[in-house]
Amino acid sequence: MRVKLALQRIINYDSLPLFRLAVKVVVDILVFIIIVTLFIGLGRVILQMYQIFNGMDLNAFLNTMITSILSLLVVIELFKGFIEYYEINRFRLHSLIDSGIIFVLRELFLQLFEGKIYKGSFLGFAAIFISLALARTLAIKISPEKGEKDENCPHF
Repeated sequence: MRVKLALQRIINYDSLPLFRLAVKVVVDILVFIIIVTLFIGLGRVILQMYQIFNGMDLNAFLNTMITSILSLLVVIELFKGFIEYYEINRFRLHSLIDSGIIFVLRELFLQLFEGKIYKGSFLGFAAIFISLALARTLAIKISPEKGEKDENCPHF
């Protein structure tokens, strides 16, 4: 009889509050890690700036700085999407697409700066960029915040 009662309690237990607490703890830890990572990235850029004073070639320095700064911008954009999840408890599709757009632009800028861009890759970048821009526009136009909420889709 006790086993049956214990099984009923386990089956009827509402685990959603426990899940929400676990997600909150994990997200809090990740936010701290994000802050530390941003400062490490900034420190890396500052240390690379110091290299110019130690006789590094200007072209190599500019290449390194542009790569580092654009990479840091991609990471910041990804972290912004994660912080939005922390604030509203869901991922916004347009924020994730923004990260993709920034990444594509980063790669395009790097190839342009290095002079390694070709007609085919430029057309590929254009197609990806247009696709992401269209997806972002649709994500904003068809947003759960503006439309009806789907009852089958749980928002924690």
